[in-house]
Amino acid sequence: MLAGSLAIVELSACAGGNARALNAFAAELRRVEASRPVSGPVEGGHWLKPPDLVGLPRTMIVEKLGAPKNCSFDERRAGETRCDRWVYYKFPAEGDWVGGGPELELYYDGSDTCVRGQWYVTA
Repeated sequence: MLAGSLAIVELSACAGGNARALNAFAAELRRVEASRPVSGPVEGGHWLKPPDLVGLPRTMIVEKLGAPKNCSFDERRAGETRCDRWVYYKFPAEGDWVGGGPELELYYDGSDTCVRGQWYVTA
């Protein structure tokens, strides 16, 4: 009986994305946003796996992560109709900081379901 239950959990995670993973992305984004960088940039999230969000509806993702930015380098593939981006780095308010950091890019199909995700690191 236990093996059957595990199979159902794994199937639902594959078919509909992973809400637990989305919570981890949201928590890390909030940590970066709330940080106060002093001597250098604060960044994070790069260890999280964007493919874990595949299958989730855009409305759920935006509800958890907040309003997205447009993708800087929109590399949509066939069937992908939208690309959203969230920045996972923050620089000190003062100083001559130049550069970037990890950015989460998510791509959606015509029904606004996440079909692909990746980290893009700006410099």
